[in-house]
Amino acid sequence: MKNEAPQKNEYWAFFGNAQSPWSFQKLSAEKIPQIPESDFLIIIDLTNDFCENLNFANQLFSRVESAIVFKSGSPLKTNFVQDDQCFKGMWHSNGWQTFSLYVRLLIAQRAAYLEKRPFLMAHLAQSLDGRIAAINGNSQWLSNEANLKHAHRLRALHDAVMVGALTATLDNPKLTVRLVAGKHPTPVIIEGESDLKLDDLQMMAVHEKVIVLYPQGKQHRVVPQAVKDKILEIPISPKTGSQKNTVLEPSEILNALYENGISSIFLEGGGQTVSYFLQADCIELLHLHFSPLILGSGRSSFTLPVIDSIDQGLRFQMKHFDLDGEILVELLLDKESRI
Repeated sequence: MKNEAPQKNEYWAFFGNAQSPWSFQKLSAEKIPQIPESDFLIIIDLTNDFCENLNFANQLFSRVESAIVFKSGSPLKTNFVQDDQCFKGMWHSNGWQTFSLYVRLLIAQRAAYLEKRPFLMAHLAQSLDGRIAAINGNSQWLSNEANLKHAHRLRALHDAVMVGALTATLDNPKLTVRLVAGKHPTPVIIEGESDLKLDDLQMMAVHEKVIVLYPQGKQHRVVPQAVKDKILEIPISPKTGSQKNTVLEPSEILNALYENGISSIFLEGGGQTVSYFLQADCIELLHLHFSPLILGSGRSSFTLPVIDSIDQGLRFQMKHFDLDGEILVELLLDKESRI
C-alpha cells in the first residue's frame, strides 16, 4: 500500500466494530462499494477530493454510526462525525504514515467508548540505552521536534493528559497542544506522599481545571488559595498489597476519572508512573520514541519487578515509524504470551 500511487477519486478506508478486527478496502467514487454496516469508518483521502463527491460520501456514511476523514495537507474533516466522543483532535495529515500511526489509537478509543470503559495509552521518549532523563531529572530535549509534535497530537486526541508528581515538579509542563491544532486536554496529576506546590506549576496559568488524585486518608493536605478554584481533588484508595499507603490503585484511578467525565487518558510520564500502570495491565497502547543518544546513566524508562526468566517479561506486538530520522515504536501488549 505504501508504494501505490493514489489515483483521482480513489481512497483507502478502514471500517469495522469493537467486536471484530477492522477491515481495509480501496474505494473508488466510480462504484459504490458493498460494505457491511459498521460502527465506524475511517477514510484517508490522498487526492483531496473525497468531500467533493457528496453522493458517494453520503451513501457510505449512511451505513456507519460515525466516520472520520483525513485529508493530505489540510485540516482533518470531522463534519460527518455524529458522536464527538468517538474521535478527537485536529491536525494536518501527511498521508499514509500519519494515518497508520494513529489508526490503532482511534479504533482502540472507539472500542472502549462502546464498552463504556476508560481508555489509557502512554508515551515515553528515551535514549538508546533506555534513559528518559539525566540523574537530576533533566530531559529537555531528549527527542526531536517531530516527536514533540506527536506528543502534542496525542494530547489533542484524549480527554485528559496524566503525569506523576515527579514529572509535574521536575519538568513543570504546561500540558497544552500548542504545537498542533486542537483542544487542550484536562491535566491530571497523581500526588504521592508529599504535597505538590500547585501554585508553582505552569499548567495552572493555562487550564481552567486541573485534577489532582491523592491518597485517601492523607492528612494535612494544603491547596493554595490562589489555585483552589481550579483544582478538582479526587481521593483514591491505596494499592492492594502495597507497603506504602500513598501508592494508589491504578484501576481505581481510571474508574474515578471515568466517573468524572474523562473517558480517554494519555499518560505522559514519568517512567515510574508508566511502569506502575503497565505492571497493573492498564495500558492498552504504548508509544516509545528512541533518540539516537546514549546517556550512560540517568533515570530508567521502566522499573518493573525482578523476574527469573526471559519468558516472564512483557512481550508486545510492535510496529515502527520514522519521525524525521528517529524511531517511534507502537507497542500493543501480547497478553496471550504473558505468563
